[in-house]
Amino acid sequence: MKSVLIFAALLLFAGLVNAQKKTAIRTSPDPAFIKPPLMARPKALWPWVNGNFSLSQISYELGEAKEKGMAGFDIWDCGAMVDPDKILPAGPAFLGDESLQAIAHTIREADRLGMEIGLISSSSWNAGGAWTKPENGAMGLFRSDTIIEGPLSFNELIPFPKLPEHSNSNNKAIRFTDSRTGLPVYYKEVGIIAHPYKTDSLIPSVSEIKNLAPYFSPGGQLRWEIPSGR
Repeated sequence: MKSVLIFAALLLFAGLVNAQKKTAIRTSPDPAFIKPPLMARPKALWPWVNGNFSLSQISYELGEAKEKGMAGFDIWDCGAMVDPDKILPAGPAFLGDESLQAIAHTIREADRLGMEIGLISSSSWNAGGAWTKPENGAMGLFRSDTIIEGPLSFNELIPFPKLPEHSNSNNKAIRFTDSRTGLPVYYKEVGIIAHPYKTDSLIPSVSEIKNLAPYFSPGGQLRWEIPSGR
């Protein structure tokens, strides 16, 4: 019984020692926790929406961020994706003369305050820019469906898939759309297939799927002798 009591007393003593150590750590933290170095402080993305900026506002916001303990920002030129009333007008072109002067002003102010400034070197949400060719831009995958009854000699255009509506915050025509046709400047047919129509949309075998690419012209015309069925 003595050994059990002694062991319990040792555990209690050890617990008190640990508690004292923890208390000491809490009351005497490392100075780095009181004043973290720059590399340990948070940074944030800094959207310059539609390329708009104000030099005085840049200085003000940097000062506020410094006071709140931040390390700095990464400048991000981006478009307003939702602005139906066009509240935000288009600012100077990204990395144009005015834009570069504002970035230089920001760097000088950050140096004065002992802060860090980064720059996302492409513009807008998909990290694109005016130099991005349509074939190298962000892509979407879209489809259209046509239900027909066979047997039938089919020789018609396949409808182009319906595309989502796009907004453009800079009040300019969308660069990647042909104004005459309304179609993308660049697109590529991924595939055109046929299969028996099922109300449950289930296809029991891959062998029931037919590749129609050999019967499909680049202009969207399909010429195919459709077998019986839907």
